[in-house]
Amino acid sequence: MVNPDISRDFIYTDDVTEAFLDAALNLRDEDFGESFNIGSGKKTSIRDVASLARDLFAIEQSPSFTMPQRRWDVTDWYANPRRAAERIGWESRTDFREGLVKSVEWYASLPDKEAYHRWSKRFALDTRHSVSAIIACYKDNLAIPLMYQRLKEVFSKLNVDYEIIFVNDCSPDDSEEVIRAISRNDRRVIGISHSRNFGSQAAFVSGMRVAQKNSCVLLDGDLQDPPELIEKFVAGWREGYDVVYGRRIKREATIFMQFAYKAFYRVFDYFSYVRVPHDAGDFSLMTGV
Repeated sequence: MVNPDISRDFIYTDDVTEAFLDAALNLRDEDFGESFNIGSGKKTSIRDVASLARDLFAIEQSPSFTMPQRRWDVTDWYANPRRAAERIGWESRTDFREGLVKSVEWYASLPDKEAYHRWSKRFALDTRHSVSAIIACYKDNLAIPLMYQRLKEVFSKLNVDYEIIFVNDCSPDDSEEVIRAISRNDRRVIGISHSRNFGSQAAFVSGMRVAQKNSCVLLDGDLQDPPELIEKFVAGWREGYDVVYGRRIKREATIFMQFAYKAFYRVFDYFSYVRVPHDAGDFSLMTGV
């Protein structure tokens, strides 16, 4: 488990539902466009969660907090719901312990738990096989919107949790503005801009450093790597493979460049102490294992 002193804000689902109803009934014209934090406003540490779980579920074993600290993680992360109370008259009424008890009682009352699990697996978003798509962009301003739309369609079909990370490698066109416009309207899109052109490998590293999902898929921004193949990558991952890569069978380039690319992989493989797949490139899925 992660650092036990990290805190989060836990809120009962019924309270959240009431917040939406209160907002629909009480929002005024001048409130449109405003942000309201819907949360308990109480700091609950991971240690508190583990202690309560041991108590409610009669777990004898003590928790083991061994997960390394994540550099990007926020230690104290909980809401300030004051504006929601003042403007729409809402506040959380169910504390963490009471909400967890109610959840346990609700689950225990289900007449057919197996049917419920089958139903939830059919419709629930797959968070276990979540994907961070990392796209290295250089002079790809026209391709970025197409990449974005095709990636969304792929992830919607797969029904997996995802994020899309565009890395602008100091492109001389308006790639940065294009990425900024997309990320402004989609919370799943993250934009990174390099101060100078470091190359695609550095762009991938920058993306992987901020990636938060359980796997990373690397793609070039020029659409030579078909996003639709991610479906096959995820299928391989679900079968148990930690790394799945694509092999390029055709490249849009001059005859000389096509020959040079093929020669590079074979020479590199010849001198390497591990087997290097020919024509594989960067297009691949790698898990966090």
